[in-house]
Amino acid sequence: MEKYHTYYKVVKDKQKHIMEVIEKSIKPLLHAEDLTYMEELIPLIKMVVVDQDKGRCHRNSFSIPLWAFNKGKKYFTYYVAHELSHVLARVETYPKDNRGHNELFY
Repeated sequence: MEKYHTYYKVVKDKQKHIMEVIEKSIKPLLHAEDLTYMEELIPLIKMVVVDQDKGRCHRNSFSIPLWAFNKGKKYFTYYVAHELSHVLARVETYPKDNRGHNELFY
């Protein structure tokens, strides 16, 4: 495990599952223009699974708690989409640090 910020431990063997969820469950639901936007943005976002109590989102990164992964694929997919929507809202409203959600995920 590596440190994420200063105090959370990254669970490296789960990282690939975030991209699998985005590729298989989230991208197929997007319209063409939104998909293009996502394809440009995804490589710029650091996405990690961590051993912590809840997900956290920053302007260009987010974390998913290990317990959400262990709860099952549907819940994990929801959690990834939820945290990704926070990142998109922040990117769109930068430099104002908006804590809302992007509408693509509703």
